[in-house]
Amino acid sequence: MDGLEDVSKYPYLFEELIKRQWTTEDLIKLAGGNLLRVFREVEAVRRERERERERERIARFNDCDDSRKLTKVWIILSYKHLK
Repeated sequence: MDGLEDVSKYPYLFEELIKRQWTTEDLIKLAGGNLLRVFREVEAVRRERERERERERIARFNDCDDSRKLTKVWIILSYKHLK
């Protein structure tokens, strides 16, 4: 949409909506709904990156020889026990 290239233009959007008699309640819903959508997207990206890191750890673990695997398992279990 022309004039709304990025979030820096939001004040202009809200100014126009106020001119069009939008209620404060509706403006809050619009702003809050957008914020919640952004947070959901950020959380989805975080979860996907976490899954990618876990897949990478598993791949590195599977590339190790058996003695190194046992050492890594022991370190992981020891660390979890200390928490």
